[in-house]
Amino acid sequence: MTQSALVRIRKARSQEPILRLLAFQLRHHWFCLPLAIARRVLQRELTPAGPAMDLIQLRQENIPVLDIAQLVYGKDRPQLAQSGETNPPATAPEDANLSVQNIVVIDLSRGDPVGLLVDGVPTLKRVRQSAFSPVPPIYVTTHQLRGLSSVIQPDPQMPDSLTQPMFLLNVEALLQ
Repeated sequence: MTQSALVRIRKARSQEPILRLLAFQLRHHWFCLPLAIARRVLQRELTPAGPAMDLIQLRQENIPVLDIAQLVYGKDRPQLAQSGETNPPATAPEDANLSVQNIVVIDLSRGDPVGLLVDGVPTLKRVRQSAFSPVPPIYVTTHQLRGLSSVIQPDPQMPDSLTQPMFLLNVEALLQ
């Protein structure tokens, strides 16, 4: 390959759209949402296991909070470690702070806000458009996952890339 061909390849990659995502862990998988739909990330004190739906007030607006892990994994979702356990389950995020809950407030397509309980602290990620691909149906069936739009493969050329695949969530599909 000539040097001019390498320059053309690098130039084509630099012109490729880069999407900004809000990434978070749910048990042992990484998920993400487009940053454009995220309104805010909040923390609140952990409460004993309660109903799957709760309400918070943000700027005089009542916002339902959903346990997104229950929606994605179903009733048999992996559990997080309880505070005081000496051996947390392998599915618990390593950096999970068990005294607070992180809530990602997003706007649905019809403009309604909803809060999503997530594990750990969400982070910003930049991903090339070419990193997105369909989720293999056998993977979805085997792991009994719902609401996955696509899978994003790690990109070692991106400075903040993950080391494992991440799934783009379709929250609208989860709520139907």
